Amino acid sequence: MDERTTEIQRRFKNSWTETEVVYSNLIDNYPGFERLKPVKQFIQTLKQNGGDIIFRLGTSLHILVISRSVNLGLRTDQKHIKIDAYDNKFEVIFRDVTKFTGNTSWTA
Repeated sequence: MDERTTEIQRRFKNSWTETEVVYSNLIDNYPGFERLKPVKQFIQTLKQNGGDIIFRLGTSLHILVISRSVNLGLRTDQKHIKIDAYDNKFEVIFRDVTKFTGNTSWTA
């Protein structure tokens, strides 16, 4: 594996660790954020299956953001998935602004 790939994978793994800390803090210290427990479990499952070397994780407040961005933050043209947890459901949004104009959200 070359240096560039090693560095990208290191950054990706670090983003997972940081995101897990954010979710643990929200769940453990703030009432109402127990609804994020399934998201935290989802993160752990993805990590166990090698997702931490393929994707970068981040948060926007309590919303999980999955991308291939090497650096923190997203450019406006970068594809990404956002996952938000509600009491008994998830909202999953995929954004790919390179293929669409106007509203580029997809909700499942």
